Amino acid sequence: MQLRRSHEPLAASVRCMATRAAVSKTDSAVSKAALIDIMVEQGAFDTKSAADTAVVAVINTIMDQVISGKTVRLVGFGSFENRSRAARKGRNPATGAELDLPASKAPAFTAGKTFKESVKAGKRTEPAPKKAALRKKKSTD
Repeated sequence: MQLRRSHEPLAASVRCMATRAAVSKTDSAVSKAALIDIMVEQGAFDTKSAADTAVVAVINTIMDQVISGKTVRLVGFGSFENRSRAARKGRNPATGAELDLPASKAPAFTAGKTFKESVKAGKRTEPAPKKAALRKKKSTD
């Protein structure tokens, strides 16, 4: 079927909108609400309320531990920590005047080995088996 000339701009506009929608889905960030929806869809939780409670509990626990100065290590995923920055000299980019920047603290995340490998591969990879599991397997053979 051939479109009439008067409809060509509309058809091109619809194609462009569809392309933008597809691109925006892959480029957008996953919100907390979307994360909760995904967790329910995958069957990790029966209700959105239960998933929301779990997400909030994990986030609050990580924040509380990092605020108190502890490092939270999730093996394979990564580590959350509180990093201290020393006082230093800086410059105002507009005037070039030297400034004294005070010491500060900032939260930081370092991705774990398995997480890095998964991102590099473009799919989730399973971590290598632990040495203890390998020893048990060898002893049963």
